Amino acid sequence: MRHNNDRRAYLARILQLLDSEDGPRIRARASAVIDKWEMAAGIDRRHSKRWRVLLTQDTAVIRAAIFADGDVAEELRHCMPFAGILSNRERTALRTG
Repeated sequence: MRHNNDRRAYLARILQLLDSEDGPRIRARASAVIDKWEMAAGIDRRHSKRWRVLLTQDTAVIRAAIFADGDVAEELRHCMPFAGILSNRERTALRTG
C-alpha cells in the first residue's frame, strides 16, 4: 500500500508541475519517453497511445484518468512517461512527507 501512496504523491507533484510554467517542457520530455517506448521491443503500445492522448489534454483530464479506480488507471499509474522529471531529493521528500 505504501508504494501506491508514493506513486500517487509522485503523480500529484507531476500534475502540479504540468500546471506550472514548466508544463510544456514536462509534456515534451514525457513525449520523448513515449517515443523511446515505441521503438522498444516488448512494450505494449496501448500505454504509449493512452499517454500520447492524455498529454494533449488539460491537466484536470489527466488527473481524472490516472486517479480513477479501475484497470486502465492502474495501468497508467504503472507505466508513466515521467522518468527523470523529479530529482532524487524531490522524490525522497515526497516519500518522507
